[in-house]
Amino acid sequence: MSSPFQRSRLCAAAITALLAACGGGGSSGSSSGAAGPDATATAAGAGALTPAPSGLSGNVTCRNQLIGAVSLDSVFVPDNAACQLRGTSLIGSVRVGTGAILDARDLRANGNLQAEGSAHVELTGASSLGGSVQIGQGGTALVGGATIGGDLQIDAMRGAVVATGNRVTGSLQAVGNRGGITITDNRMNGNLQCTENQPAPVVGGNTAASIENQCVQSAGGGSGGGDGGGGGTPPAGSLSGNVTCNGLRIGAESLDTVTVPANASCTLEGTRLIGSIIVGSNASLNASGVRVNGSVQAEGAAQVRVGGLSTIGGSVQLKQGGSASISGATITGDLQLDAMRGPVSASGNRLGGSLQAVGNRGGVSLTANAMIGNLQCKENLPAPTGGGNTAASKEDQCAGL
Repeated sequence: MSSPFQRSRLCAAAITALLAACGGGGSSGSSSGAAGPDATATAAGAGALTPAPSGLSGNVTCRNQLIGAVSLDSVFVPDNAACQLRGTSLIGSVRVGTGAILDARDLRANGNLQAEGSAHVELTGASSLGGSVQIGQGGTALVGGATIGGDLQIDAMRGAVVATGNRVTGSLQAVGNRGGITITDNRMNGNLQCTENQPAPVVGGNTAASIENQCVQSAGGGSGGGDGGGGGTPPAGSLSGNVTCNGLRIGAESLDTVTVPANASCTLEGTRLIGSIIVGSNASLNASGVRVNGSVQAEGAAQVRVGGLSTIGGSVQLKQGGSASISGATITGDLQLDAMRGPVSASGNRLGGSLQAVGNRGGVSLTANAMIGNLQCKENLPAPTGGGNTAASKEDQCAGL
């Protein structure tokens, strides 16, 4: 399964911004426009990111370097430095120092990834680790689409964290995080354990031997060892036209419009719609891999989750509701998040329009979204967190994201 972050590009200019925003140190320059491998980004107290010299071998200290598809023993990112890994293969592990940034895509490592006090850690693409991923007491993090032979542990992070689409042989544990954490569409042989996180995690579509504490999904998402659902699964081909989804789990059917009435729950998995999805007051929607020609509209909904590489032909409009998670979606129009009371997360999405977050009160996490339009944030309390977003302009509270 491809990751919602597989197409994301955390470029050198974004690393500069993250160093400044996440406490990794100051920066003294940035590139303009699209940044490629030769773009510059100043790490704290160090020089620009530069291609690593040829002939690398053994244990490597990656200080403000870009390392490609070479075979090494281990990689260490020292304090306040930045490192990009692209298709790198390691006999051993990766270790990330205090205030440092790691952007790893398509990494192959026999050992672990360990980061304590780092500014930002990103593990995306078809990355595979034989050991565990341990990220703690740092800033922000993205772990998307990775295969992890051990555990995935995310502890006491201060900024926004997203874990989505991962395959974990062991358990996934999220403890004491304070910047908002989104945990969606992960599969693990062990347990999903979440405690002492403030705000509580945004979850959905996870499978595990057991799902515990704060990561037990609410209505419309299920709990325990499966994806769950709102109730019965209609026989294949029994639905057509406009459908009222009240306690149903609908699969790869072709329909017109789906309405989730007030106080109901609905799960859509691979459903194709000529029209839109409309979610009523205090209702819950869990949509994965859907194809919608129209829009997704929810006003006063208890919970909305859209993930699994969904495609929306119109806009996604979520207003005056509880919690929400929009991850890995392609949205032709805008993504609007207005006056939500609970935690809201938007990560790894591709938008033809703008992303607008206004007057939300439960915490907003905006991470690795790419949009043709603008990123506009105002009147949110607390202010949004995240990073790695690309837009024509970033305004007000989201200027540094």
